[in-house]
Amino acid sequence: MPTKFLPRATHCMAIAVLCAFFALAACSDSGSSSAPFQPENDPSAENDSTVRYKYLLMLDTVQSQEMFDSISYLLTEFELEFEANYEYLNLFYLFAHSDSLKPAGTNWYNPLGKRSDYLGKGTPLNRPDSVADTTTFINSPLATDIVYMYKSLNDKYALYIPPIEVSGNADDSSSKKVDGNDIMDILNDHPTNHDLGVNLTSATYHENPAFAIAQVYIGSAAEKEGLEINDTIIEVNGSAVTSLKAFEEASKKEKISLKVIRGSEEKKFDIAIADYPQPIVTYKVVDSIAIIHIGKFDVQGAMGDSGTYGEFLRALKATEFAKSMVLDLRGNGGGNSIQCRNVSSEFLKKGDTLYIDYTTLSDFAATLETNKQIVAGTPIINERVGKAKDKYTVILADSETASCAEITAMTLASNRHSVIIGQKTAGKASSFVSLPTYLSGFCQLTFSLIFDKNGKTYHMMGIEPDVALDDYEQMMDTALVIAKEAKMARNAGYGTTFTEMFAPFKE
Repeated sequence: MPTKFLPRATHCMAIAVLCAFFALAACSDSGSSSAPFQPENDPSAENDSTVRYKYLLMLDTVQSQEMFDSISYLLTEFELEFEANYEYLNLFYLFAHSDSLKPAGTNWYNPLGKRSDYLGKGTPLNRPDSVADTTTFINSPLATDIVYMYKSLNDKYALYIPPIEVSGNADDSSSKKVDGNDIMDILNDHPTNHDLGVNLTSATYHENPAFAIAQVYIGSAAEKEGLEINDTIIEVNGSAVTSLKAFEEASKKEKISLKVIRGSEEKKFDIAIADYPQPIVTYKVVDSIAIIHIGKFDVQGAMGDSGTYGEFLRALKATEFAKSMVLDLRGNGGGNSIQCRNVSSEFLKKGDTLYIDYTTLSDFAATLETNKQIVAGTPIINERVGKAKDKYTVILADSETASCAEITAMTLASNRHSVIIGQKTAGKASSFVSLPTYLSGFCQLTFSLIFDKNGKTYHMMGIEPDVALDDYEQMMDTALVIAKEAKMARNAGYGTTFTEMFAPFKE
């Protein structure tokens, strides 16, 4: 599901784990002059992990909170980084302690072992010379052990990235440290486009080819200069419109001149092209059928922090007169669960079950005995009356339709029996969380698995289409025919073999 999200309560608990280790470090630093501890680079220890990491290894066997706290105060900063990652996995990694949700017939998803299973087992990270200072964490044995711990889980979505030192010249002011928070900012960055900012549909004017504006993108030059939906473009830079490709090329230059027909009135526009937020949701109406494409599910979109859902509501409003809908999820790799849930809910009746979410939770009492992982299945119930609940909907999907996009397809298929056209989907029904670590590294771990309202999951097997097609134009043409007839119901199910994304690891 780029993917990365947590239910609010679980997110707070994960952050609490990290905060606890910051507190431990503060106590360790303040008492370092008197408290004994095992130094990271102890020459006498050589490569003997039982000596080098004796305090970390002792945590495998402690039976009381008091003993755990006492030992934790003796950990070095590097050891605290290991322990913070271990505790994240211990509490929130979905497959840490149980195989009950592990799909049958695969050797994916190993459970979490003891600390001793990973300490001293990693191989060098082979960092370049520019960051090869052995006093830094990224070149320490513990960094390699953390990477090894994540890899041992056999989960492609569970990973660890140590803090990265980006080196430059001594007097180079651009030198900086890139940490886990920076990586999360990059992941959340919203791209921009540089063109006129319209979505067009084919039209005619006096029997000559033309293009009608189906959508004006938010923040674009087209919106700022007053172009409107249903404006018919008859000339571009003084010449007749010849093709969509020619129009797209002209709209990317610094200026563009348009002649449009609005109602019975002719209007001229001279527009300076400027950057604008790339839209997540695009739409148009073809032969009374709304075509809505969702590129991803993101909290930041062209409309700001309303994200994908805000743009989707705008698309529903603009196409509300259409009799049926084609929901295009091709190429949509997923994203934020709340955005996905909100979009999906607009197709359902109040009280419908969207899906069942098996999620890792934790009883976050401040004792070792009660602070254990819990895996619970929670039905997600629709709390609103969907604006498109009665609109016949056909779904377009392909092998890159994954995670949240698959949840939307699954929700409509299981509740509305909506037809799916195209290819078998990617089969990713798991969700992950991304968090900065104690030393500002970056970790990602699987914490959730989605089942449909009937208690079945498409995880690793994908969702089968009702009409299997590989040609993308043929997919759309077929979807439009089915949407116009508005009679066909879903008959296919989930896949029975692993998708390409989840081919089992070789033994």
